[in-house]
Amino acid sequence: MAPAAVGDRAGAGARVPDRLRGRLATRERRRRGRARTRHDPAHARLQLRRGRDSGRPARGGIPARRSRPGHGRAAHPPTGGAQRGRLVKLFPEKLPQRLRQGLDKVYLVAGQEPLLIEEACDAIRSAAREADVSERLVLEADARFDWGQLGSATETNSLFATQRLVEVRMPSGKPGREGGAVLREWAQAASDDILLVKCDAWDMASEKTAWVKALDSAGVYVPCWKVKPQRLPQWIAQRLSSRGIRADQSACRFLAERLEGNLLAAAQEIERLVLLYPGGQVGLEEVRAAVADSARFDSFRLIELVFAGQAGAAVRCIRGLREAETPMPLIVGALARELQTIGNFQMLARTHPAAQAFKMLGIWKSRQQPVADAARRLSPEVVRRTLAQLSDLDQLSKSSGREMFWLRLERLCVALATNRPEYCAA
Repeated sequence: MAPAAVGDRAGAGARVPDRLRGRLATRERRRRGRARTRHDPAHARLQLRRGRDSGRPARGGIPARRSRPGHGRAAHPPTGGAQRGRLVKLFPEKLPQRLRQGLDKVYLVAGQEPLLIEEACDAIRSAAREADVSERLVLEADARFDWGQLGSATETNSLFATQRLVEVRMPSGKPGREGGAVLREWAQAASDDILLVKCDAWDMASEKTAWVKALDSAGVYVPCWKVKPQRLPQWIAQRLSSRGIRADQSACRFLAERLEGNLLAAAQEIERLVLLYPGGQVGLEEVRAAVADSARFDSFRLIELVFAGQAGAAVRCIRGLREAETPMPLIVGALARELQTIGNFQMLARTHPAAQAFKMLGIWKSRQQPVADAARRLSPEVVRRTLAQLSDLDQLSKSSGREMFWLRLERLCVALATNRPEYCAA
């Protein structure tokens, strides 16, 4: 007959056989260990995390709740909505995919590239219209802007729509203390409206401000930085591909060199190629022919490059002007006028504040900084000598020495861009 099991058929106080004592002792140690572990806070946190991650209840715990998708097309989707306290940064090329998942509460579009900024804002506006956000409120947040208008917008419901797109255009990118507080309040408010903040002046330090972090925790930040020169051919190729055109590397590199980092001009040339070669493939010759008469290479662009100190870009611009058969006196006249402006500013700045000198010369605000930079970089003697050399170039353009004109123009512009007058005399 088989022996009785311990604790089953044997009576109370029965002696445990020697061969079972070791097995029972091991089981008891394991039981006590599990009991101690269950009371350990670290174990409790681990079980809770396991329950949340898997969507199943942790052992002995409460079932983890799944987040419910929002109602309506403008609700935050489970995979697209911003997470509280987490920086949600989307580069412009990723924005369309995000918008297809639904609308976020806040969008901050900021950077240094106007084309990318405007295209990102257009994509958000279009997505809002498709989501039946029919009303749009635009606020121009300049230096005299009353931030109370934005605060009132959060408290006042629309008479015509259940949801609005509130667009704040802030050219400086700096709302100040009052504006920053209003923007933080908006990010925390329980509003159905969607906020789009557009900033044209931006740098890396702006990302660390308190109001930006508050907006980031409630929505999406779309940084629109300038495309680096080495990446511009790739950017052009991707944009052409999105429009159904295949272009080889040599064509993209040629276009990038001609456009010198100007994305707006690049977009315009790409649109021209789309019209000329719809759904086709283009090579270097097709691109060269399409942009031969591009207005991008004009005398004003040459002036920008020369006085910004970009010698290589200035030389390529001159060669583009030559290919386009730009009238030589037009180029000489534009350079002479700019040098005269710089020389006059140098003279007035000796006895007048810079702001007053700009006003007396009628220099637009957009040109004041480049003129001031050139005036600091070039000595009055260099300006005077270069004006004399331009007079010689003007005479050369009207004679038979046209080949020599372009060579001397390149030397003169390199000398100005590098502040090396001796190079021009070489």
